[in-house]
Amino acid sequence: MRAGYEATKEYEKKGLYTHINALGENLRTGLREVVEDLRINAHITGCGSMTKLHLLTDRIDQSNLGSLRIHADGNAEKKYFHHLISRGIFAMAPTQVHFYVSLPHLDRQVERTVSVTEDFLKSLGRGADA
Repeated sequence: MRAGYEATKEYEKKGLYTHINALGENLRTGLREVVEDLRINAHITGCGSMTKLHLLTDRIDQSNLGSLRIHADGNAEKKYFHHLISRGIFAMAPTQVHFYVSLPHLDRQVERTVSVTEDFLKSLGRGADA
């Protein structure tokens, strides 16, 4: 535990958390813009360096996190996971595509993740008017 504590203190000194949290915010902002532009039934959650894209089956009150899980489009999320993997972007699990930004990540990788996600969402072809 002491080693973890000391490592955390070093990370704080070097601005690690500021860096990765800013990248996380950039990722969430980019994904929100894509979802809004394409009018996809989805919601972005997360804080700090963590991000989750929720692909949904129904239009719901997206402020209720429980509803986000109940109305998750598991099939679309699995396809999204495989789409990411096939393009060299790794996420946590097929039914729970979470992103965790870490020290080695750069702005260009966040931008690429947003771009690859946009390509996937376009392939769904199901905007608000679909």
